[in-house]
Amino acid sequence: MPEKTVLDPRLDLLFVAPAHTKLLAENENIRVLEFTAKAGDKIPLHQHPEMAVYVLKQGRRRFTALDGEVVESNPCAGCAFLRTGITTHTEEVLEDFQAILVEVKT
Repeated sequence: MPEKTVLDPRLDLLFVAPAHTKLLAENENIRVLEFTAKAGDKIPLHQHPEMAVYVLKQGRRRFTALDGEVVESNPCAGCAFLRTGITTHTEEVLEDFQAILVEVKT
């Protein structure tokens, strides 16, 4: 679901989901976030820049992109993956989930 677009500061995960997102570290190039959500939580429309994700607690989630594409994800605890480009979506948390997000600032 990566897109070629410009980040909208109003769609920053820290802004739209402050109860779920904690800033752990930041400099001019990188931002490290801890994301924690419980089953039933709905995360409003938000964006991610290019980033690495490290899963602390496995949990299923459903993402809906701007074009209506729906993707379900259930990465294992201890798994890491990379996302390229800018991603814009809503998120429905189906099972408790926790991860570290390492965002690359553009």
